[in-house]
Amino acid sequence: MIHCQVQSQQQIGNFLVTFLYGFNDEHKREDLWGDLEKLAAGIQEPWIVLGDFNEILFANERVGRKAQSIPSTRLRNCMETCDMMDLKYSRSFFTWNNKQKPEDRVFSKIDRAMINSKWSCALPDSEAVFLPELSFDHNPILVSIYREWNSGKKPFPYYNMWKLAPDFNAKVSQCWQGDIAGTRMFKMVSKLRRLKPLLKLINQEGFSDIQKADTIARNDLIAAQAAMTKNPLSFQLMAAEQEANKRYNEVHKAFSMFMSQKAKLNWASYGDENSAFFHASCVPKVNPVRRVVIPCPTNLPVVPASCVPKPLDLFTTRKSSFAGALLLRKAFLGQVVLLSKAYPGSLVKKGLLPTAYSNRYQ
Repeated sequence: MIHCQVQSQQQIGNFLVTFLYGFNDEHKREDLWGDLEKLAAGIQEPWIVLGDFNEILFANERVGRKAQSIPSTRLRNCMETCDMMDLKYSRSFFTWNNKQKPEDRVFSKIDRAMINSKWSCALPDSEAVFLPELSFDHNPILVSIYREWNSGKKPFPYYNMWKLAPDFNAKVSQCWQGDIAGTRMFKMVSKLRRLKPLLKLINQEGFSDIQKADTIARNDLIAAQAAMTKNPLSFQLMAAEQEANKRYNEVHKAFSMFMSQKAKLNWASYGDENSAFFHASCVPKVNPVRRVVIPCPTNLPVVPASCVPKPLDLFTTRKSSFAGALLLRKAFLGQVVLLSKAYPGSLVKKGLLPTAYSNRYQ
């Protein structure tokens, strides 16, 4: 169970959200309902609990030839103690199925979004949408909290992926041709408006055969699952859903491989150039440079940087001594200290050279 507080940046007020997963073991689920009751005792804010409860509240929430439709009295008592009820929902009624063959298929409503009375008063426009499960066994839950206000027509966007469509340049050029009377700005706006339906058509048809096949297979699977949800005991619809699911997995796997190979080709073609593609790919990989400050004694002789000769062999190690030129930069002053005497390696490693020891070698 995950419990958190959410503060909206667009609306006034906070609310609480609890994500839970009901264990497969019945005794562990009872402990979970007890923890939920203890948590509810101290809550005075709008609260929503959503996730996989792994229990049903009513007998009609599980169907199938081998299904055991036994509602959970403990879960119902817990929801009453916590003052919880189902959030208004749409789409699929059953939220889980075991994906077995038609005679063994079982449908259940075990995924829920529950709210308290304060949530209903504070967020009356909220709604839960159970999306198609596709290749999964659970239906994802999408909770919309605030009403969507229509602020007018949205601007028509252009996507770079459209240029990958077959004969894209020829279609655009053909649509762009033709004389239009008027000013230059009027001609430009008129041609853009004429081009808009063509771009919409390209977007609907897809950008390649494999992508179009993936879109068609996905829509067929969604339609088959929607039909099966309305009549979950139909063997014919179950078989059609299994066939659509198999077809979608095959096509989607091929489409994923195509997109992966295409991404590698794009990197091979444009990745090593000084292009926008290269810089966009490097932005998230930039790591901050580590800064290392070497401590330097303040009582050593200071020489301007312009007087320091170019170092040839900076370090020559021996058993107990260090011979050569040692350059220590004082980071906070931007000055360079030049030491040309021999000093033991132990002091060099510590970065400290006492004044008395320095005078000994002068």
